[in-house]
Amino acid sequence: MAGNPVTDLNDETNAWQVRMDFGWPKVDYAGQWNIFALYKYVERDSVLDAFSDSDFHLGGTNAKGWVIGGNYGLMKNVWATGRWLSADVISGPKYSNDILQLDVNTRF
Repeated sequence: MAGNPVTDLNDETNAWQVRMDFGWPKVDYAGQWNIFALYKYVERDSVLDAFSDSDFHLGGTNAKGWVIGGNYGLMKNVWATGRWLSADVISGPKYSNDILQLDVNTRF
């Protein structure tokens, strides 16, 4: 006999992230750079979807994976950012996605 689907749910309320950065703390001038890598684990009921990272796993929760990227200064207060995001579903049907983001940013 199958269990009750309402009472047999496991709590999935944990979320954590580990990040490492190397290089300049802030890229302000041409030639400055930094790189970063992070691993993220966000279970389905750990964060309200409205407050989750909209880029990682295309938003929402129930995902685990990593992000690597870097910044490179092009001129004063202008820098390029590249980021690769790879995420997999934690529970439920298998689904994963990989995203490449390239940005040019400015600060004034």
